[in-house]
Amino acid sequence: MNSRQLKQHVAAHISEMINLREEIVKALKLAEDPAKLVLGCIISRGFRGNRRFPVSRTVVHDNKQKLSRMAAVLILECFVMISSDGIEIEKSDQECAAKAAVDWKIRMLKEGGFGKTGEVDARGLLLFISGFGIQDHVFNPPDIMDLMRASNWKGISTALCRSAFLIPKMPCMLLFCLYFLLP
Repeated sequence: MNSRQLKQHVAAHISEMINLREEIVKALKLAEDPAKLVLGCIISRGFRGNRRFPVSRTVVHDNKQKLSRMAAVLILECFVMISSDGIEIEKSDQECAAKAAVDWKIRMLKEGGFGKTGEVDARGLLLFISGFGIQDHVFNPPDIMDLMRASNWKGISTALCRSAFLIPKMPCMLLFCLYFLLP
């Protein structure tokens, strides 16, 4: 199964969320290169290059795009959940993910910042940086905190707690919160 087929399958069965999560986790664990599979789901007509609310001609197109984005976020969530299981990400995939994350960040900032972005978009970027371990100089603690607020992170807290990349950054983020956000 390639990334396009995976995303289409998830979008078609998005209403069966519990079973779908189990299927996606199994599929990612069995994949030869799960990071490349997930990158394919995101980068090919995913979040980073498109505007948040594209101008379309039909309601059907809007619904398909919404389902596609929800499917991509669910795939990312499952990838983050297995990221602590020793998934190796190739250097080329990390570079591609870093470039995609920067593009995504720039687009969101142009649209009004992380605080004004939609929940699905913010959740997608938060899961993306949690799964692929984007460097500290790209996303600093205030950026991550804004993404967490905008993404309704409680819905994905299980995945975020299993992230191999986000958890080591948490002490720094907690210190930031204590220093800047509390009186």
